[in-house]
Amino acid sequence: MTIRQNPRAKRMIMRIAPGGGGLIVTVPRGMSARKIRGFLDRHRGWVEERLARVPDRVVIAPGAIVPLRGEPTLLTHRGGRLVTRLAPVGDRAEPEAPQAVSPPVASRHRPPRLHAAGAMGDLFQAAGMEPIRSRDAVGHGGAAGAAGAAALGGAENAGRHRGDPASGAAPARPDDAAIAGIRQQLLVGGEDRHFTRRVLDFFCREAGRDLSERVKCHAAAVGLEPRAITIKDTTSRWGSCTHDRRLAFSWRIVMAPPFVLDYLAAHEVAHFVEMNHGPQFWALCERLCPDTQAGKAWLKQHGSGLHAIGVG
Repeated sequence: MTIRQNPRAKRMIMRIAPGGGGLIVTVPRGMSARKIRGFLDRHRGWVEERLARVPDRVVIAPGAIVPLRGEPTLLTHRGGRLVTRLAPVGDRAEPEAPQAVSPPVASRHRPPRLHAAGAMGDLFQAAGMEPIRSRDAVGHGGAAGAAGAAALGGAENAGRHRGDPASGAAPARPDDAAIAGIRQQLLVGGEDRHFTRRVLDFFCREAGRDLSERVKCHAAAVGLEPRAITIKDTTSRWGSCTHDRRLAFSWRIVMAPPFVLDYLAAHEVAHFVEMNHGPQFWALCERLCPDTQAGKAWLKQHGSGLHAIGVG
């Protein structure tokens, strides 16, 4: 639990940290410990309920399954001089594969119907994918990384961190993933100790590419260009826009379905014209991205699952 004193705070505010990593309590400066304890006691039920709904944490490691553009993606370490790239599950590419290949970015995808999220936050289901029922079904899972754990390692492993050595779970094999319906994998070369960094570098590059394309489209619609686009690993917000049109985004948004990323790009570009969240701002968002409400709802329901994907 983290207690933060804020001189501008008028009352105590409590929230679950992004990814469910703890409890954050913001209090006015000088608030007594007795009042803070009383506040926590009164809201103990709320805290327990929210923590029970936090998705399991997923570690980026060989054998983990994480979403990329809403598609379950197996992380596979091949070693050697392989350039990080996407490939169909079962691809036996040699380490000397010459270049990275990524799917084209669709201009905009209509959002699928949102499903009710359980304690694991069914990210893949929210992307329009059905639960695993047969060999050709599409994989899904909570928090996007323990996704498919039951199919890959048996129901008894569903709560473990895939690819986490401490969990005792063996890394998933491509053949296992194919049975579970996982259709793509991210092939990663290099030494074991650089695996996480290489995966993160790939996701950041893909996020930058997708966001630049959608920002360019929306910026043209309002007749203003961004000064800069920066990709970060922010926890308090998905994106931001300064008064001089400098944009920053969380790389994690590339894990969400494309219509969610498109909404986020439109949201920040709308701040070029309306530096607020008033009615005119939201009307502009809707004009730029008709899927604004669906994008907002998806992030509210499943954003914590993306933050639950960690680096160890």
